[in-house]
Amino acid sequence: MRLVLIAMLAALGLAGCYVSKRPLLDARQALHPIAVGTIQNPDEHGGLLDISDEGGGWYRIYEVGDDASNRIMFTALPGQTRVMAMMWGEKEGYLYGLAYAGDDGLIHMGGVSCEAVAAYEAAAAQKARISQMNSSRTCEFRTRASLMAALSAYAPSWDWKTAAMHLPAARAPEAGRSAPPAVKPNNPVRSQT
Repeated sequence: MRLVLIAMLAALGLAGCYVSKRPLLDARQALHPIAVGTIQNPDEHGGLLDISDEGGGWYRIYEVGDDASNRIMFTALPGQTRVMAMMWGEKEGYLYGLAYAGDDGLIHMGGVSCEAVAAYEAAAAQKARISQMNSSRTCEFRTRASLMAALSAYAPSWDWKTAAMHLPAARAPEAGRSAPPAVKPNNPVRSQT
């Protein structure tokens, strides 16, 4: 599972990220913004993704044909209407980012890099433990309140157009807006692999 986490970090470009040793988002406040089912990955990599509701506020995302998976949770971010807090990880550690509900029917997701000046300053203001890991800075949070305050402070400067991952929204977009990629029921072959 540790390799899955490392691969996900590389895919999302999360060097020097917001982290914690235990989950800091509240599962009781979890949102469910992404569609569940097997979808054509809207990112440039293509391929199929199998997205399921794992319960407890978590989604589980598999790349079809690969045993590796990622767990992701979303919660509301104070003071924001379209930007959400996002957490992914397993018992080895948790990473945090932001997700934006776009007009294009997609949820745009990206990690928060502690290398970005605004993210670093927001973390430092909340007394996050800041350390160097290889050539990048990591901001470790110990409380939900400090994490949410830092994410809320950083959100206005985050450019969602640079998000590393894009998944279809759970609801159909408003009239006149583009629809998300077709969503099919969960792939029944998944349980046989």
